[in-house]
Amino acid sequence: MDSNNLQSILKSGDKDIFPKGLPVHAFDESKRLNLVTKGYIKRYLITDSGQQSIQVIYGPGDIFPLTPVYKLVFDQDLSSSRSGYYYETIMQTTAYSIHQSQLAEYLDQEQGLYKDLLAVAGERLESNIQRLDNMAIKGAGSRLAHLLIYLGKKFGQDIPEGIEIQLPLTHQTLAYCLNMARETVSNEMARLARKDLITNEKSIKILDANKLQREV
Repeated sequence: MDSNNLQSILKSGDKDIFPKGLPVHAFDESKRLNLVTKGYIKRYLITDSGQQSIQVIYGPGDIFPLTPVYKLVFDQDLSSSRSGYYYETIMQTTAYSIHQSQLAEYLDQEQGLYKDLLAVAGERLESNIQRLDNMAIKGAGSRLAHLLIYLGKKFGQDIPEGIEIQLPLTHQTLAYCLNMARETVSNEMARLARKDLITNEKSIKILDANKLQREV
């Protein structure tokens, strides 16, 4: 993401450190733009059955939320959802933020920041396209493999064995991302491990990304 100027501005703002498992409900209403520098935050909805449905996970370098920014800058409502989003830290998380009014002032002074915002919007679009593609895939195992490939791309680090996903993931978190039962995810993770495509001990490691892609 080419948003170094925007990130620098955000790092000059207020710093917050959120403990693990903290529900933070007011990100959309706070009128602040946030930059995660350490840790992870999940954004989710609550389904009619009372389960989480994780929409996106923000990690180091991610800037959010964009919906209020588009309302401020372009007077454009991007969401008509009546259901509020919830935010919760997956681990201790450090984030910097500035108020939207400060962002508006910076945009007036430096037009190049629009390019940075466009880059951020592009990454969010990629995330949404991934979710739509995943919903169109048939089969729990194929959907899980598709999600792991995306997470490896976004949160992965190259290691001698393959790719290690830095994001701490439980089978329940994966289930919430895919809107499926945890038992189903556990069974499919075990199947992928038996095929030597992944390991799932302290972290998830993708051992052969090309073969995992063929599972989709």
